[in-house]
Amino acid sequence: MDTSSFLKLFSSMAISTLFLFSISQVGHAVYTTVSTQGKFYEENTYVGPVNISGLTDVEALQTLTEKTNVWKEQEELILSYNGKSYTVQPDFFTFLIDQSLVTIEQGKQNKLIVAVSRQELEFEIVDLLNPLSIEEINIEGLLQDLEDAASNLEDVKTLKIEDFFHSDTLATTTVSEASVKNIPSEIDTNTFLSSFSKISIPANSELSIQTLLNDQNISNDTASVIATLIYKAILPTNFTIVERHLSPELPTYAELGFDAMVTDTYDFVIYNPNTTEYVIEIQTVSDGLKAAVIGLPLLYQYKIEVINVETHEQKVIIQYDQDLPSGQKKIVNKGKQGLSATIMRHKLDQKGQLLEKQEVAMDYYSPIHTVESHSLKSAVKVGTSSDADSDEEQDENSETENSEDEQQETDEQQDSEQQTEEDEPIEK
Repeated sequence: MDTSSFLKLFSSMAISTLFLFSISQVGHAVYTTVSTQGKFYEENTYVGPVNISGLTDVEALQTLTEKTNVWKEQEELILSYNGKSYTVQPDFFTFLIDQSLVTIEQGKQNKLIVAVSRQELEFEIVDLLNPLSIEEINIEGLLQDLEDAASNLEDVKTLKIEDFFHSDTLATTTVSEASVKNIPSEIDTNTFLSSFSKISIPANSELSIQTLLNDQNISNDTASVIATLIYKAILPTNFTIVERHLSPELPTYAELGFDAMVTDTYDFVIYNPNTTEYVIEIQTVSDGLKAAVIGLPLLYQYKIEVINVETHEQKVIIQYDQDLPSGQKKIVNKGKQGLSATIMRHKLDQKGQLLEKQEVAMDYYSPIHTVESHSLKSAVKVGTSSDADSDEEQDENSETENSEDEQQETDEQQDSEQQTEEDEPIEK
């Protein structure tokens, strides 16, 4: 082999050796990277709301841990029931990040697995549910919604416990009831009941009697009876009275403090401040009408007290009638005492302890004056006749007064003379 051929062979062997050495080094570097950092996640791979595309297992684990810790520190899940709320403690949630990564599917939306402590949650919300019990709500559904909210690392969110009550709990609880009696026979309530035996008041909404009876052939007297019944039924609740008017005088069917009048001008309006619907069921009873407010039990008890009850006496107004025989009189309009009272609503906790007093209304009914008609000749005898008769009576009175004055002067003069006679011996 000549020198030229030897050099070519040596050169070729050197290049091959260098290539093999380079390949081995690159392979070692790739192996080292994969073995120490794990697999890379494909594009559009999510765990919960967190994008882990391009991250390794270690990086994804670290990122998810940081995100869930921040969520526990900064965000809140709140449970509410009829205006009362409870913040779920962050320790109730356990984020199972390792398990979430084991079951992951590349390039897809994956669930961030969360566990919620049922026992601790039930223990904490017992007071919130009072007077209801845990058994009356769908606790599994509530836990699932809490897990979903935590899995999605949602911002502050409020879950209404009312949404998880069993349907039979919603349908059967009587919150309050009332009745009215002594309804005049001419007032027809049957026509109303044929269409409105059940009246629904949705959450956070008003009930207007005028709107309810719009285009219905219902008299104002009937509407007033129904308004009075509903008013009496919702008073011992947390419903708000938006508009209410009194009758000119207390009706036979209404008790003092519980009257509500409806006319073409005056309405009766109430507001349901709760987060669930309530239904007012009205039925006929032997001596009148009865109403029941049906819905979720309220957080508090409400008691109504009528205080400062006062009567206001009527006056007698006399009129004169020339057609009445002498000395006679008759009652034209029989009067009636006026009435006034203050209506108070007491808010109590479930143990009966007073929490708050609220003045609902101050009712006042003016007295109705009695009107009497007297004969005109009777008026002469009592000094309300003509001027001539009046002058004569005045002269007679004047003469009597003069006679009395003269007699008084005579008596005084006699007393003076007698006193002088008694004093003279003393001066001597």
